[in-house]
Amino acid sequence: MIARRAAGQDGVVSRAQLRADGLSARVIDRRVESGTLRIVHRGVYAVGYRTLARQALWHAARMAIGPDAALSHLDAGALWRMVRGVAGPVAVTLPGGSGRGERRGIELHRAALPPGDVIVRDGLRVTSPARTLLDLAAILAPRALERALDEAHYLNRVSARVLAETLDRNRGRRGATALRRVLADHELGSTRTETALEERFLMLVRTAGLPEPRCQVWIGRHRVDFLWPAQRLIVETDGEKAHRGKRRQARDADRDIALEAKGYVTLHIDEAEVDDQPGSAVGRVAEAINGRANRAATSPANSGSDRRKPSSRKP
Repeated sequence: MIARRAAGQDGVVSRAQLRADGLSARVIDRRVESGTLRIVHRGVYAVGYRTLARQALWHAARMAIGPDAALSHLDAGALWRMVRGVAGPVAVTLPGGSGRGERRGIELHRAALPPGDVIVRDGLRVTSPARTLLDLAAILAPRALERALDEAHYLNRVSARVLAETLDRNRGRRGATALRRVLADHELGSTRTETALEERFLMLVRTAGLPEPRCQVWIGRHRVDFLWPAQRLIVETDGEKAHRGKRRQARDADRDIALEAKGYVTLHIDEAEVDDQPGSAVGRVAEAINGRANRAATSPANSGSDRRKPSSRKP
């Protein structure tokens, strides 16, 4: 009975659930004493587990705070796969000022949870993706929030309309101003980087004041790291491990040739140049952007001497 109950909750159960299933307090206490049930929080137990996965800690934290609580903030972001590498206390939001207080290992937030802001996912109450982004806006730096927004858009978690509705529902909430500010200047999905190297390169471009590229763009059957559409300029950031080997180099060369036939030029910037010679990296990009812009401006199609005068004949 205990195993069945724990199976859908990543190996944790609450005392209230076990009592509802018919186990007496004495039976539960005996299993706690024997180590069959290990205390995670007061009234919450791990079933025979010594090390709990983060998902199990999510269930345990929500059980400890109460049925009205919902996983939120960074932990909700991790559940929705919008942020990575979450550690430390589990973030939980409890509506209103009543209910259980602080618990060790739990980061408790108290805030209203309108019906549209909470979803049950895999048996766990969690803030919706849009509400999660609103909460994250209060604690993340602007670029980290952009990355979360881009990942949410890539995974089809949110849309501009849903975000606007969530902001309207939560007027005056902490994070609302920061989220509106980022949304005003940022196109969802436009700067989604996949590696730390790509992120470092994008920050170089921004710091240098260069026009911002689009990231992870498909051109036909080829996906490129960075694209300046107006200049038809592509930059590929080549990590040492990712681009090692003759077969991979041959594929990259074939891709560059195919894209060149479509009018694109590709620059390759490796990890060593990004980290050790950042001035050289941005200088090459700036030169390419200016060169492509000048070439477009002076091409016959844009030359004033080659333009035909409008016909004087009336239609």
